[in-house]
Amino acid sequence: MDPKRLGSSLPFFLPGLPSRRLQIRRVRIGASTEGLREEKQRTGQQQTREIRGVLLAAQREREGSLTESAEAKETETARAQAETDLGLDPRSYVTRGMERFQKGDIEGSLSDFNLALRLRPPIKPYLWQRGLSLYYAREFQKGAEQFRSDVEVNPSDSEEAVWTFLCEAQVYGFDYARDHMLSVNRDSRDYMRKTLEMFRGTATPAELEQLRRKDDIHDFYGALYLALFYEAKGDPAKSLRYMQQAAGSPYGRRSGDYMWFLSQVHLQRRQLETEESRSL
Repeated sequence: MDPKRLGSSLPFFLPGLPSRRLQIRRVRIGASTEGLREEKQRTGQQQTREIRGVLLAAQREREGSLTESAEAKETETARAQAETDLGLDPRSYVTRGMERFQKGDIEGSLSDFNLALRLRPPIKPYLWQRGLSLYYAREFQKGAEQFRSDVEVNPSDSEEAVWTFLCEAQVYGFDYARDHMLSVNRDSRDYMRKTLEMFRGTATPAELEQLRRKDDIHDFYGALYLALFYEAKGDPAKSLRYMQQAAGSPYGRRSGDYMWFLSQVHLQRRQLETEESRSL
């Protein structure tokens, strides 16, 4: 038979050549195989990510457990120490810490405040005395953290905002501390409102000086915070002059105010630091 005439009746494929149907099937099989490889690769990648996630979670859990274990150990040590000292009531240590601070024993006061905190961690936002000890122990970042936690529970106390400023100024500088100063509600004490404004830069030291004339308490707190303001600005001569005025205030000697004791401690510490720097 003539193949030309019978072309239409020829098989769809010639011997040795794959049919279109077989080619399509092979293409489909090839595509399926490639898809399986891609799917397998994606599955492998997903499994790898999941394994990494599990390992990371386990690592974090381990680190958390180690931290908790260390904290638990510290608490247990604190309790054991307390049982042989003043007992387990944190108030006893806060009281002794304040007494030690008033006598100029900064390190001893801080030890007591820290022990009270370990015995009862929820008291931290109320331990403003600890923040003052941290400042004079030159642990400024911890001091700032303490005062910031204080403001969270008492957003109307401008003194905590000022002391946060004072701590942060020692670490980051005066301008940074001013830019990051805490916002607090209106303080009922006019001398503290003016003090806060002075640290914010919306009032001048001269304006606080004017308030000092009202009475003894205004005189004392005005001198105290002018001294601390100039310490933050890096003017030790002015700071010393104002702190001496605060320490000599009739109100301070008469009232037994904790901040009057602070003025005494301040002068003692700065004098000691000056003597140490001269001996180097």
